[in-house]
Amino acid sequence: MTKRRHHVIQLAPDIFGAWVPLLALTASKTTALEQVKRDAILARLERAYGNLATAPEPTRQSWRDLADAMNFLQTLIELKWGQDPDGAIDDIKTALHTAALNLERTGRLRLDGPNLARLRDCIDQLAGLLNQLSAHSYWVAVSHTKNRINKILRGQRRAGDVVVTV
Repeated sequence: MTKRRHHVIQLAPDIFGAWVPLLALTASKTTALEQVKRDAILARLERAYGNLATAPEPTRQSWRDLADAMNFLQTLIELKWGQDPDGAIDDIKTALHTAALNLERTGRLRLDGPNLARLRDCIDQLAGLLNQLSAHSYWVAVSHTKNRINKILRGQRRAGDVVVTV
């Protein structure tokens, strides 16, 4: 019996960089994720946050980047590599969902102060966790995140999954 392989559904380049299985297999389990990689991820998230907060016409890619960050953070929590005692993930989902609803209603991806603060919290939490992850753990989490996102896109949703197309 052969194992059925699913095609990866890729909407746009994501915050994680190119998924190369060889990188994941050879990544160090003892050394931290490279500073250059951490800086690139956080710089992209800062640009996305700034775009949603201040740009006259925020881009959909900015929303997607922040959604990727939320999904990655959720994966880290599910793998028990991070904690979410006060339910920040649900707050971040609410903020991103609000932005999508504003897009439908007004044609712009706009957020108010409290929702922007939730997204800021997501970036800050992710920055702290990225500083603690080994390179190998990072790629394991990326793999889990991409698999989970692709399952959602194929219709295999779990309780708590919010699906928004922006």
